[in-house]
Amino acid sequence: MLTKVAKISTLLSAGLVFMGFLKLKFYYQAFGIDILSYVSFSEIITSFLDDLQLIMILTILMLLQSGPLLNLIQRKSGLSIEDFYSGLMKALFPHRLKLVGLFIVLFLLLVTLLSIQWISYNLAVIYLLLFSALQICHYLALYKNETGEIEIRDISLFLSLVLPVALSVYLLAQRDIDKVFSDPVNITIQIEEQTISLGNGYKLKYLGKTDDYFYYYDLEFKVSNVLPLTGLKKITVLTKR
Repeated sequence: MLTKVAKISTLLSAGLVFMGFLKLKFYYQAFGIDILSYVSFSEIITSFLDDLQLIMILTILMLLQSGPLLNLIQRKSGLSIEDFYSGLMKALFPHRLKLVGLFIVLFLLLVTLLSIQWISYNLAVIYLLLFSALQICHYLALYKNETGEIEIRDISLFLSLVLPVALSVYLLAQRDIDKVFSDPVNITIQIEEQTISLGNGYKLKYLGKTDDYFYYYDLEFKVSNVLPLTGLKKITVLTKR
């Protein structure tokens, strides 16, 4: 038991580091910053904690979306949980490619609307994209074994979990990129005798801060800047109403 817990803990820790790395990479790479040159190992982990909470909330919503209804049907059918879900998978298996096609269409429609900027990377859109990706991965992973039972291969199950998680990290990074240009927040940073104003109404946009540096984007010259926090005196954050 302790061995299994240790293995799971190791995998979770590695996954957290990997997701934190991806999030920072996706976000700062959009502005041409090699963020790994400026952050510590601990910052990679802690930078993802807020996004991890969002992913957990979205996962819970997905479970609540269909879980109670399926449980109600299962209880009314009088079948055991195992027999009910086995029968459900057998009923859906012949139609899996049609279901995959349906969710691919939904996924591509949302991606197209995002690319032409008719919609933004809000949580509702992210939820629908993740839900579609999970369904696509799930139905593609199904296969019928020698006894006619519907199963999921171990590698397929692994990929069906990893790929949507990686997608969620990418989508949340895109959401943060959009917020750089849309957030009604002004930030004033005073380092030694230099004062820098960033945010709404300014040509300089605040990107983020780590333990030793802060990062901003210059709209006029379309370049990103990295400044050390040595000599930092004051940071003022003002949200415009």
